[in-house]
Amino acid sequence: MTQALEHHRFRPWSDLRSRAALDDSGPRRWNEEAILSGSECRVRLEVDPFDDRMPAGYRAALLDLMKATPQISWIVTTEFPDAVRELAGDFVEDWPSNVWLGVRVSRQSDADKDVPALLELPVPVRFADCSPLTGPVDLRWVFERRADLEAVVRIELPPRVAERALAGHPGLSVDYAANLWWRRY
Repeated sequence: MTQALEHHRFRPWSDLRSRAALDDSGPRRWNEEAILSGSECRVRLEVDPFDDRMPAGYRAALLDLMKATPQISWIVTTEFPDAVRELAGDFVEDWPSNVWLGVRVSRQSDADKDVPALLELPVPVRFADCSPLTGPVDLRWVFERRADLEAVVRIELPPRVAERALAGHPGLSVDYAANLWWRRY
């Protein structure tokens, strides 16, 4: 049975120009603690591993660390979804199920450019990090057939909520696509 949900932040280095070795002791400890306690652990990575300014060796060490800590759900946000395939190499083809990938979206032009690039990547959990919002962003689900919309809404939402959402949206789109999570650290 899963115990409490643990949240951590991980900043492996404070300056991309630093040459210090990756300190992976925190995540390795959190992974072991989660195994022993049966708890779930989520870690928000506070650097963008797909920023081309990151030294390749650091990126490789960080991606290896994510694979080596399967009890951790890594929450990774990038501003460079188009660079992921090139910079991550084989990691993309064997993307671990514990690594979530999202794009930073501040306005609609970001969403229009980066969300399609994110959807092309073979990652198990995708998200849009909409902070800070500097303009309106439309993240509706839009379908070609009503039956498709109804099927997805019924999968994604609890039955009572799904029926209310469908009743309130008679067309081919629904604006319940955004799950809003917040956490005070």
